[in-house]
Parts: sequence; C-alpha cells; structure tokens
Amino acid sequence: MAETDRTSGFYPMASLIKLKYMKNINIKHKSQSSQFLHQQSGHNSNITEIAIPVPNRQLFISSEWREPVLKKRIPIINPSTEEIIGDIPAATEKMWSLRWKQNKGRDWAFTSGAFRAKYLRAIAAKITERKSELAKLEALDCGKPLDEAAWDIA
Repeated sequence: MAETDRTSGFYPMASLIKLKYMKNINIKHKSQSSQFLHQQSGHNSNITEIAIPVPNRQLFISSEWREPVLKKRIPIINPSTEEIIGDIPAATEKMWSLRWKQNKGRDWAFTSGAFRAKYLRAIAAKITERKSELAKLEALDCGKPLDEAAWDIA
C-alpha cells in the first residue's frame, strides 16, 4: 500500500490531483475559504437553520437511553458552510463493551427474516412519515441541495 501524505491526509496521487485543481485558488482566511468554496460549488441548500426537537441527548445502547460517561460532545459540521449545526454525545469503549455484554448473543444476524422484515418496514414507515425533516437534516449535514437530499431520503 502506498504511504500516505501526512500533511494532507491524501495518498500522494490524490495530493497531486488536489494541488493541480486547487492551485489557482488564493484564500487568505478560513472564513473566506468556506464562503468561496460554497459559492463555487454551484449549489445552495437554501437552509440556514432548522428547528427540530431533539428528544434525547443521551446514547442509545442496548435498547435504552443512557447518560454518556464523558460529558464530551462531538460537533456536527455543515461541510458547505463549516458552521456547527449540532452535536452528539461521545461514547467510550467501556460503553460499547457494555452494549456487547448486555446483548448476550442476541445479534441481528441470528434473528429470522420475518423478524428483521417487521422492524425494517417499521423503520421505513417512520422515514417516509418524516421525510421532509430528514431531508432538511441531510442537506445541512452533508452540505447538499435540499432537492438532492430529499431524493436521497426517498
């Protein structure tokens, strides 16, 4: 495997391609950078903010909402504008191992097709029911146009 270019996080060939296409961009400040790239992207999500109630600020582990051990939160960033649009609780390795311990082998892979189908259909129904909200969140989270996000959710 090729060694990674540690300065950019890309493999060497990708770095060359990146430099080739980025060499004419002269940006002085990060805030100018995000605005410039947003304008040059050719799209606008048309969403500046969305108010969706977050029912819980905990972690959902083993079918239960649990308080995170750490009070640390991970920011969710709109890549189109580089704005922080929300945050999620950070989980620890200990919390994940708790999940596996409590699962006691009742893994999704060992359930019947009928059991899985029941849950997947219920999830699909909820997604369809909340398509508009989910599309707005997808547009903000991915920095994409609302129409494209709605198509992705459909």
